[in-house]
Amino acid sequence: MAVDLPPYIPRDVDAQIDAAVGIGGLVLIEGASASGKTRTAFAALQRSCAEWFMSNPRDVAELREVAGELAQVPQLVIWLDDFEFYLASPTFDEHLLAELCGPEREGVVLLATMRSEERRFLERSMTAGDQSQLVTENRFRRVRKILEIANIIRLPARLSADETRQAGEWRWDERIADALDQSTGGGLTEYICAAPAALQRWQSGSDGEDPVGAAIVSAAVDCRRAGYRNSLARDLLEALYLDYIDPRLRHRRGLSSFNEGLEWAMYPVRGASSCLEPVGEGLYRPFDYLTDYAQRAAATSVPELVWTTLLDLGDPEASYSVAGAAYEQDMTQHAYQGYRLAAEAGNVDAMFMAGTGALDLGLVDQGIDWLRAGAEQGYWPAMGTLGTQLYMAGHPEEGKQWMRRSAEAGDLLAAGALGIGLYRIERRPDLAEPWLRMAIKAREPAVMSTLADLLRGSGRAAEAEAQYKRAIRLGHVPAMYGLGSLHFQAERWADAWSLWEQAAELGHVPAMGWLGTLLLLRGDEPDAERWLRAAADADDDLGAAMLRTLLVGRRKANRGTRPPGLEGAAAVLATIGDVLKDRGDLEGARGWWSAAEARGSKAAARRLRSDEFGS
Repeated sequence: MAVDLPPYIPRDVDAQIDAAVGIGGLVLIEGASASGKTRTAFAALQRSCAEWFMSNPRDVAELREVAGELAQVPQLVIWLDDFEFYLASPTFDEHLLAELCGPEREGVVLLATMRSEERRFLERSMTAGDQSQLVTENRFRRVRKILEIANIIRLPARLSADETRQAGEWRWDERIADALDQSTGGGLTEYICAAPAALQRWQSGSDGEDPVGAAIVSAAVDCRRAGYRNSLARDLLEALYLDYIDPRLRHRRGLSSFNEGLEWAMYPVRGASSCLEPVGEGLYRPFDYLTDYAQRAAATSVPELVWTTLLDLGDPEASYSVAGAAYEQDMTQHAYQGYRLAAEAGNVDAMFMAGTGALDLGLVDQGIDWLRAGAEQGYWPAMGTLGTQLYMAGHPEEGKQWMRRSAEAGDLLAAGALGIGLYRIERRPDLAEPWLRMAIKAREPAVMSTLADLLRGSGRAAEAEAQYKRAIRLGHVPAMYGLGSLHFQAERWADAWSLWEQAAELGHVPAMGWLGTLLLLRGDEPDAERWLRAAADADDDLGAAMLRTLLVGRRKANRGTRPPGLEGAAAVLATIGDVLKDRGDLEGARGWWSAAEARGSKAAARRLRSDEFGS
């Protein structure tokens, strides 16, 4: 049946799209729901590729079939409306993209559309959780690579002044005239496809117009919010919709049946879009405009029933997508379940994510098993994480082997973890430095701070200071402490005090101990005691030792036997030496004892000349 569409209003980006289609490759038109993406893309096809063959694969499996048949078709447009559905598949990567439209493929265009809200969802997913930037970069490398290859053209939701002027030439069409004159606040394209009216219908249904129909729409929208990309089967919606109706109303006389509610949800608003769109026999999808609205508002979380029902379907690819949404929304148990289902079907990224998810849930053995499964298939993010877990679990040699393999494959996270372990645990700065320098390229503050500590320990103060400052700019508190220590060694007391105070206020325990020590040297006993007690309460050895020194000094003062100021400072310096000696840093201890001896500490002199510590 022919569809009576309103006339196409030329858009400012038309020439840009035509040029991109002429070049070929992946052309991605991105914009808000109801901004006119699909109509704009189709108009470009009519202008530039009217005589070309066209393919509209339903999924990535069909897309692979198209790739195998390209030699038989001289000029082909591959139509990928709602590109996010293809992008969600772990089997769609830059290699498949190269097969379809690489440099050696002439006469092939992948023309795709994607909602801006879906791109923002992906960006949030790429930075979600408490894992480092490096982990998320590893995991989303596939998506990032595809988007880097794409020629992305952004379509504004609102018409420009020139576009609105051209639209005025089509006032003879009643729909365009109404859209130009409307005062709903929506854009012209939104109004034409009845987006604001569909939203109002959904809200009115929930308010009593048709609670069943609105509940069916809500269930469909939440399936999308939960990451389910497939078309929604009637049975699925029927299993979910009652959860969206107030229990007090579910058995009310006169309430619509499920079939009646479904008809209400599919009714075209103003002859245009419906809240629920039929896409096949017994298959549906919610109007994207409503999904975008719900994702932006996020007033309520996706109900538990939706997560469990979707995962119980047992579809590995759908489970992978649902797990990604669960991960982004901090639904750790559901994320683990979904990734595990996908991993069992052979998805190596899911093996990695199931491994990290199991570790988050405290399931260490299962986590290591899934990470090992991914690592043994050559997936380097899994190698690096597996290596780190094994290293920390007391298997340093096997752990280092996996981290080294991952780092050599380009995993900067693994290089950083290996360097940190070699420096902080094994005390091998010579072996640690090359790995830390490799990992520094990823702008990971923990790596910068560790490298700075290494440089400070080897006397390269200027380079250490630069790395500390880079890490501090990224908000890394331990780097504040480290730079303060560097200033303290250089006797830049004011700079050390400022940095240690900032770090201590942010909860850094060693900074509390050193700040209290510095305040004690300055004679500020009340503030010194406050910070030293805080450090001692957190089991900091320096804080506890200095607190004892302060209290002993105070008792001597009360008895009238407190030493003069210079000797009081000497006692503080000698205590620092004692703490470093207990930590195994004999060279550092000698330095502080020497400083204490110079200020008249006989105890420090004795320690320097003892058999154990003398030259």
